[in-house]
Amino acid sequence: LQRKLEKIKLESPNNVVLLHNAITESLAVVKQEQDKLRQMQKDYNENHKKLQHLHFTKHIHLNVGGQRFTTSLSNLQKYPSSFFGRMFSGDWPLISDANGEYFIDRYPKHFGRILQFLREGECDAPADEKG
Repeated sequence: LQRKLEKIKLESPNNVVLLHNAITESLAVVKQEQDKLRQMQKDYNENHKKLQHLHFTKHIHLNVGGQRFTTSLSNLQKYPSSFFGRMFSGDWPLISDANGEYFIDRYPKHFGRILQFLREGECDAPADEKG
């Protein structure tokens, strides 16, 4: 804008029109940049709000049917569309208990195998179910 204004002198009415056009064009560019910044701020605020309640550490403690399991956050997030991937994505409002555990209301008998699958991509069938 400054370069354009330096070129324009207010000696004739035509120059006033050029000045007006330069200012209008510059204001449009400023508005576009403001809109971009507003969108960036909105995106940031939305992400911050999603993650505000999460204070995940590297190790996550799960209480599954009264039995405690500990695993890594990255392990639980390995498959983003899975139950645990979604649970620990920041999209769900999670609250840990006084012990820092997240309660899963399920029978714990085979839960270790689920964690084994998340860690290794495979798991052994229970001994009582092998053929």
